[in-house]
Amino acid sequence: AFTRYRAELDAAGLERALDEVRERIANLQAEPEGAELLGGLRQKEEELLTLQALQTGYASVVRSAGGTEQVQPKPIRNALLGVALGLGLGLLLAFLADALDTRIRSSDELAERLGLTLLGRLPPPPRSLRRTHRPVLAAEPDAVAAEAFRMLRTNIDFANLDLHARSIMVTSGLDSEGKSTTAANLALAYAYAGRHVALVDLDLRRPMVSEFFRIKPVPGITDIALGYVSLRRALVPVATWQGTPAPSQNGNRDAGTLFVAPAGRTPPNPGEFVGSEALGSVFEELRGMTDIVVVDAPPLLQVGDAMSLSARVDAILLVTRLKALRRSDASELKRLLSTSPAATLGFAITNASAGSRYAY
Repeated sequence: AFTRYRAELDAAGLERALDEVRERIANLQAEPEGAELLGGLRQKEEELLTLQALQTGYASVVRSAGGTEQVQPKPIRNALLGVALGLGLGLLLAFLADALDTRIRSSDELAERLGLTLLGRLPPPPRSLRRTHRPVLAAEPDAVAAEAFRMLRTNIDFANLDLHARSIMVTSGLDSEGKSTTAANLALAYAYAGRHVALVDLDLRRPMVSEFFRIKPVPGITDIALGYVSLRRALVPVATWQGTPAPSQNGNRDAGTLFVAPAGRTPPNPGEFVGSEALGSVFEELRGMTDIVVVDAPPLLQVGDAMSLSARVDAILLVTRLKALRRSDASELKRLLSTSPAATLGFAITNASAGSRYAY
């Protein structure tokens, strides 16, 4: 194709030159004084005719084209390279994310790092109760989440067989892990089982128990310790037994009761108040009035109140939520619990998925 195109270009050039020469010759023939130039033009015409006759192409075909092969793209190779690079990059990002994310994601890892026994998995409360902050055992005692707290109560009783603890402090590592909700529902679970229970709100920095049971926050535990009101007058009965009464400690069927001691007036230094002798005297009086005392305490890793309170109680229940604690937090929690004078019964996981384990 190129050789033909090149020959056409060369022939067209000679044709144009011949046309111009012949046009000038025709013009000179009509003029008498042009006879002298006609000879040169005719000679030029002869040269152009000779070139046209002798014209050969400046380009020629050396070898005809053979078969062709596609160089790019190569779909199979590119697909294999894409899969290999994608998998490699994905694995690299996964290992990098795992190395940078130190949150604890499984109950087995948490149990290993804390050195404690898992006592219960507590599902989130029903959506209808999340805004009202009502304990699920008070609002919907037959719900799946309510059964989880009954299982937690039973597992605590098994862990408490040899310890015989009568006062249990419910705490967590960090804020917003569900310790106050767990303490309220656990106290209700013990009351429904026929026990005489006192729930004491000693999270003086963020008291929530009075909101759970729709009671006035004052008078409370701080007013009792200061002598402004007697213990019997400050305790608020909020629950009675449901269903068949459970056997009490003397073997007789008895209806359980729950009394709540709200936080009361906030002291200027809650850390010093929880370690005071006045609060210790209130605890001794509570033990004489009830079968079990459940204490809602502040988080262990954020303030020192819980460590001071651990000297006033018999046992500790740790409440935690997966993906909230980091590995360094778990190590610090283990250290704090090992130095606490109260024994640790185990831990419970909140916001767990409600699976078939809670359904019959």
